[in-house]
Amino acid sequence: MIHTMTIMAQIPSYADAILPILHIMNLPEDLLASEFSPDFNPNDISPKSRRFYKTNSPGLKMIKLIRTIEKEAFINAEDYKRRTGFPVPQDTKFKKNKKTYLPAKYAFFLSIELNPYRLIHPEDNHSINLFIPTSDNVNALENSFTDTIDNLFPSIYPHRYIKDLRCYNLRRIDFSFNLRFETEDERALFQKLVHKTSSHVRTEPLRLSKKIKERCNYSSKYDESASEKNKSYKIICYNKSEDIRNQAYISSDEKRTLLSQSYGIQRFEVQIKNDGIEALMNRHHFDKLYRNDKRRVLHFLSPHIAYQELINFYTKVIGQEDFHDRYHAKKILKDNYQHCRTNKASKLIDVIEIVAQTRSMDMAKKRFTEGGYFVKISNKIVEGSSVTFRTRIKDIRAAQVNPVTITDSDNATYLRNPVYQIHDAYRDIASI
Repeated sequence: MIHTMTIMAQIPSYADAILPILHIMNLPEDLLASEFSPDFNPNDISPKSRRFYKTNSPGLKMIKLIRTIEKEAFINAEDYKRRTGFPVPQDTKFKKNKKTYLPAKYAFFLSIELNPYRLIHPEDNHSINLFIPTSDNVNALENSFTDTIDNLFPSIYPHRYIKDLRCYNLRRIDFSFNLRFETEDERALFQKLVHKTSSHVRTEPLRLSKKIKERCNYSSKYDESASEKNKSYKIICYNKSEDIRNQAYISSDEKRTLLSQSYGIQRFEVQIKNDGIEALMNRHHFDKLYRNDKRRVLHFLSPHIAYQELINFYTKVIGQEDFHDRYHAKKILKDNYQHCRTNKASKLIDVIEIVAQTRSMDMAKKRFTEGGYFVKISNKIVEGSSVTFRTRIKDIRAAQVNPVTITDSDNATYLRNPVYQIHDAYRDIASI
């Protein structure tokens, strides 16, 4: 249920703490006197410094050393000089009876991007498996993290807490799930339907490059992945087999094994970035559960949180209802709303037609609310407000019908929504 995480811990702002990290990252010591000097001078403030180090340790993908500038509140120029030892920077204006925030010191952080499953299964070098955050697995992750950092950093490193996962804050977490289909045709059909389901414009479709398309003889109208994102999160749904085919660093033998394991798998992934972590904590009432250190990474390693986040975003962008062709979708709506006096079934069928003809939920909403859309079967223009559109979509879903329908060219009339697999997996984990 968890693919990758980015975690961060603050390290002391003095040379003995920073120099060993520079050595491990194969960086020259003179960086300590330039980019990563802990000696703060407000008249010579360099921009944010960061250095990257790709490790060979299974499960640890990237380590970053970061230096940032921290601001503190000051009352006046005398207060600033007393606390920093420097005169106040030029053009600084203090307001009467108000605190002024000014650069006061450097802060240093160690950021680590890790794959928790690979960290506790180093022998499984390339795998489609995901980390399941049970209590046993979390304990194994803590131990593996400590052992890995111990091997990576010198044993004489004086600050033991950087080897303790409990001391790290979360900066990003990717919740994932492998949706399994019995046949590749079913998986491909689901992928095609996913391109139409979201009511939001897909801001960043993950399109294959022209070279990859030519190499794979790829000619499908629909890409092998779809995504949408904002500053807080990114949602991806992609063909796992295609993802493996495009990974050049995997040997041919490993690739054959992985392709066999990933047959019929569509991965659904929710990447919650730093800006979205605060909203995640609010959704799960971290204020009540953890008064201090709310961002500690271990607070997020819970089957319940993983399940809730996956279901929450899956419902928003795909919906939990099964997929039908238009004939059966209309029949279900007529059967469910046949006793309504307001001709409700016909109104809902009109929306089904608009979604089918415009080939996406977002375009259907746009046409419905901006001048209307001519529905051939009803021989009329159907229009309304965005509230009316949302209400009709809600009523369609209440009949357990996904508003996106299967087309005649798909050679299918029904596809069960694979969301049940997420529900079943959570029930199995919760019963352990």
